[in-house]
Amino acid sequence: MFRHSWRTQLKGAASEPDVLAVVRGFMSEWSRREIEALPAGAWPSRTGSLADVVSHSLVLAELHARFAGGAAQLKLLQEMVLFFTQAAVRAVQLRETEAAADCPASEHRKARAKAKARQKGRTRKRAR
Repeated sequence: MFRHSWRTQLKGAASEPDVLAVVRGFMSEWSRREIEALPAGAWPSRTGSLADVVSHSLVLAELHARFAGGAAQLKLLQEMVLFFTQAAVRAVQLRETEAAADCPASEHRKARAKAKARQKGRTRKRAR
């Protein structure tokens, strides 16, 4: 089934309520039959906050990594994974934007530099 243009809507979401409205809209487009065809745990139990959306994106990633079902079920699961991953990314972007607005420019640059340094350190440890 082709669903509404949720990617465009997520990119245009300017606030937490906007992202959550897109999530509700996406979920409302699923038929009962499609929901029942998903692997256990793939349909979210809560989507009332951005934290719920981010958390569920991680659940879906794990379900996808361990998936052993058929092609039709995989297609539905992948659609959920893609959507919730994009919604989680948008949630993080919005939080970073809010943090930058609340932080003086010089402090924000320092915080971003520290975050990049931490990320480089993690990357180096993984490479070893």
